[in-house]
Amino acid sequence: MKEINHYYTLTSEWHNALAKQLGATVKNNKLLCLPESIGKGHSLFLEVVPGLSALLLDIELSVPLKITRLEGENDLRIFHFDLSDEVNSIQVEDSIYPIGYTANLGFAMTSNDVENTHKYDTNKRIYSLRLIVDRELFDPILEDLNKYENNKDTFNQKALYFSDYIDSNSKILLYSIKNKSILDNAFDFHLKGISLSLLANFVNRYAKSTTVSRYIKESDLERFRNSTQYLRDNLKDKFPGVPYLAKKAEMSASKYKSLFQKIEKTTPYIYFVRNKMLLARKLIKSGSYLSIKEVVCELNYKRKDYFSVRYYEYTGRKPSADFVKKK
Repeated sequence: MKEINHYYTLTSEWHNALAKQLGATVKNNKLLCLPESIGKGHSLFLEVVPGLSALLLDIELSVPLKITRLEGENDLRIFHFDLSDEVNSIQVEDSIYPIGYTANLGFAMTSNDVENTHKYDTNKRIYSLRLIVDRELFDPILEDLNKYENNKDTFNQKALYFSDYIDSNSKILLYSIKNKSILDNAFDFHLKGISLSLLANFVNRYAKSTTVSRYIKESDLERFRNSTQYLRDNLKDKFPGVPYLAKKAEMSASKYKSLFQKIEKTTPYIYFVRNKMLLARKLIKSGSYLSIKEVVCELNYKRKDYFSVRYYEYTGRKPSADFVKKK
């Protein structure tokens, strides 16, 4: 196993130092190309705006790799979004945490003053986006989020590690990057815009749910959450309809729709389809089906052409471009 130690800064100096350890080349002071002796792929480092930088990692290793981020002198927050094909792990002090979309914990946040270690296996695609943020810029926002009842000091500055699932809005943003070529002329601009949107979405996500709790009974909120969990657990079925969901939540349909809009900032149907398309992409890439038609049937769609339109609408790709046929 190859072992690498590095540190983070808001500028590219750390990225260039990492390249030297890996025996890699860096193009245009931003694109690190992995040497064939280790694997294939790249990492892209960009300074987005003052106080915010982004690191995009897209690699497949031929040798196991252990990367330790050392405690840094700069006061930074690291936001980690992981869409890797398999579950990876992060070690923070004596604790090991799973990270990755398939672990349902694709988002993590930690601080630069706490050392952590990533271990990566071979022959699988590792794909993640990390936002490196100046704590002076972002910690006042976290302090405001901590004041909301539901967060209960979730973002305490002393916390070593925080993880959660990646919400559907953020997944759509991340897939819009994953589906683009890093060699596109406009890719840098796109990545900068997505980075800002992800931070804004983070704030909205944790502020909106806590704000609602100030005005809604906890019993109503709990039943509402159970209903959205029901939707996520039954994505292979047809949309059950607002009346059915409202009945499960023990409230009127109008109250349920209003509450859904306040909490999720969308309609129950769009929320369901977004998550259904994320599942569709997972199934299509799973290598478990002989044809796309089988996936269409699995997800309770009658027409392949209608499914294809919805899939493209939410992923930006045709199903045929992602399909992995069962061997």
